[in-house]
Amino acid sequence: MFVPFYNLYWAWNAFAGFAQDFNRYVKQVDPQAPSQPDGFYIAFCIFHFYLAILLSFIPQFLSWILDVMILTPIMIGIMANAINRLAKAMAKQPAGTR
Repeated sequence: MFVPFYNLYWAWNAFAGFAQDFNRYVKQVDPQAPSQPDGFYIAFCIFHFYLAILLSFIPQFLSWILDVMILTPIMIGIMANAINRLAKAMAKQPAGTR
């Protein structure tokens, strides 16, 4: 994610791909577990990377507030919640089936 311009492509694999892979794995472990919101991960990629470039007429301070102060903490909270749910689902499984 630190390589310029390549991060615009890799964001889709890192964030949106995480949601798809996570949902696939959680359904195998606990079929009744709620899935990750795929749409939010896609929206995060769009807002975080592409709209900052396309909407460069927005004052940079407002763009920074939208990105760093609002979108990123929400994304961190959603991902942390998903990982904690996965740990709970794994704890429900018998030790031999992991």
